[in-house]
Amino acid sequence: MSIIKREILYPGKQDLGKLEPDTKLLYHFETVVIRKNKEPLVIDDSRRMANGEPVETIYGKQFKLPIWESCLTSMRKGEICKLTVRDDPITHYICLNYVVTSKCFRKFYGVKPTIQPNDGGDGGSHHHHNHQHGHHSTGHNCSMSIKDSPYKDLNELISNQPEIFEFTFELVDAIPPKSYTKDIWQMSDDEKLSILPKFREDGNKYYSECDYEKAVSSYTKGLSAIESLMMKEKPGDSDWKKLAELKKPFLLNLAQVKLNQGEYYECIKFTDEVLKLDPENIKALFRRAKAHAGVWNIQDARDDLRRCVEYDGTMTKTVAKCFQELKQREEIKNKEDRERFGKMFSK
Repeated sequence: MSIIKREILYPGKQDLGKLEPDTKLLYHFETVVIRKNKEPLVIDDSRRMANGEPVETIYGKQFKLPIWESCLTSMRKGEICKLTVRDDPITHYICLNYVVTSKCFRKFYGVKPTIQPNDGGDGGSHHHHNHQHGHHSTGHNCSMSIKDSPYKDLNELISNQPEIFEFTFELVDAIPPKSYTKDIWQMSDDEKLSILPKFREDGNKYYSECDYEKAVSSYTKGLSAIESLMMKEKPGDSDWKKLAELKKPFLLNLAQVKLNQGEYYECIKFTDEVLKLDPENIKALFRRAKAHAGVWNIQDARDDLRRCVEYDGTMTKTVAKCFQELKQREEIKNKEDRERFGKMFSK
C-alpha cells in the first residue's frame, strides 16, 4: 500500500490540536475505485447513506482503516481532502478492510441489501451482526466477515480488486471525550459499573412520567453494560453471580414496562430470564402471571400466582383477587365464544 497523492480541496478553518483518545470525529466521505481502462466508480457516498448527516469514528479504537484515521486526525475542521491510495497487489489490504468498513456503515444506516439470503452468490448469507458503530460511529473492530456481504458491488470488489482507491473526506467536527456520553462498547469495566445507577435512575424517572420508550432505552443500556461484563466471567463464579444480581432489577423493570405497554410476550421473556437466575422471585412470578393472563395462558397464569403464595404468604389477598379476576374474564370469554359459535351454526 502506498499513498499516491493527498490533495486539499478546501483548507478548513480551525486546527484540531492534539487529540485525546476517544475523541469523536464527525465527517463525510466518498469512496471511488479506479481500474485500468475503466471509468472511476463511486462505491460509497456517506451523505446519501446517512441522509446528509455526518458519520462518526472514535479516535484510538482500532479502526479497520488506520489510513483513514491518520488522514482525519491531521485535517482541520471544515477541511475537504482527497486521499489517493494504491493498494498492495498481494495482500489487497485496503480493499479487504474497506469492504468490512463499508458493510458496517451500510448495515447501520439501513442500506438495502442487493443480494438476498437465498440468492446463492458469494456473500449471500445475511447474518445479524455486532456492527462497529456506537450511535453513528465506527471505532472498534467490526465482527462481520469478508465473505458474508449482502451487497453485490462489495462482492465484486473482492473478486476483482481495484488498484487505486480515492477517499474524499470533509471533517465536520471533533468532539472531546468529556463532551459526549460514551457508548457502552467504549467504556471501561469500571465506567460500566459506575454508570449503572444512572441508567436505572433515568429509567425510573422516565417510567414515572409514562415515557416508556425512553425508560426502555435507559434500562436496556444498563442491561447491555452488565451483559458485556458477564461475558468476561465464568458462569456461576462469585463475580458472575454479583453481576447477575445487578442484572435482575433491569430485567424486572423492563418486564413491568412491557406489561404496561401490553407487550405480554416481551414481559414473559424478561421474567423468564429473572426466574432462571432466581426461581422464587415474587415480582417476576407476579408480572409473568399477569402477562400470561394477557395472552390467555390462563393455566400458566394460575400456576405462577400459586407459586407467589407458596413463596410469600403476604401475597394471599392479592393473589385471591387475581384468581377472581381470572375467573370472571374466563367466564366472559366462554360466554362470548358460545354466542359466536352459536351464531355460526345457526346460519
